[in-house]
Amino acid sequence: MRFTAQHWRVRKNRKLTSDTRLAQDLGTDGDDAVEFFEKFGQEFGVDLYELNAHWRQHFAPEGSGSLGAMVTIVLCITAGFWLRDAIGILPAWAWGITLIVIVAAIHYRFVSDKTVPVTIGDLVESARLGRWNRPYFGSF
Repeated sequence: MRFTAQHWRVRKNRKLTSDTRLAQDLGTDGDDAVEFFEKFGQEFGVDLYELNAHWRQHFAPEGSGSLGAMVTIVLCITAGFWLRDAIGILPAWAWGITLIVIVAAIHYRFVSDKTVPVTIGDLVESARLGRWNRPYFGSF
């Protein structure tokens, strides 16, 4: 826990537990996650071959959401102008914001967070065993 807290500069008032999820709770993704696990493997002598083989099940690539989010925002704002012209009632910016909120809610509910969490407890167990200790069945 200390290693994770120091690497991610977690505020002292934030309590890390064995259930703390690296990607979901600490925002560990992309190149930052790669760097973290390289240091973790070296520091604790952990063989991370299995984790690396199943990496995409746990972590998103660097900047994976940025382009998609920008395209979605532009499309929602454009649709806002179309809705203003077709229906009226609200100004284009209000339609755009409404559409962005709807798309974000749908994304959050049905699309996002499909990765398998890696917890601090997983790190502790792997350090204890000297190897990544997570069962994988089939491909993701």
